[in-house]
Amino acid sequence: MRIPDLDRDLEFYGVDHDQIHAGIAADSFSTQVQEIEATDPVALLGALYVLEGSTNGGRFLARALRKSWDLDGEGLAYFDPYGEEQPQKWAAFRRGMDEASFEADQEEAIIELAKTTFRAIAEVSDEVSGQLKG
Repeated sequence: MRIPDLDRDLEFYGVDHDQIHAGIAADSFSTQVQEIEATDPVALLGALYVLEGSTNGGRFLARALRKSWDLDGEGLAYFDPYGEEQPQKWAAFRRGMDEASFEADQEEAIIELAKTTFRAIAEVSDEVSGQLKG
């Protein structure tokens, strides 16, 4: 869903996305998601919840980056995909999740994948940070 946003941002910064290769942490998480997609697709809502939720904080990051990097709206589509509609989009997503009916084992799987997604984001961040330092 968010690949077009990433592609626009990379193009803005002159980065060829074909030259970017996933690290170990990203590959590992991708493999987990593919396995879950094949065996328990409802659980993927846990990852979606985390990623959609991150757009709340991403909006604040985008605002700060626009100011400090003197950007005029471009280059931060991934961080701020919805612009002024962010609160309404998040509220609609949450409402949809709250209104959905899940079995207890599905709820547990959704929560577990949300936790896994948080850990994966931290692991990817650590890996990237290590590459930047190294």
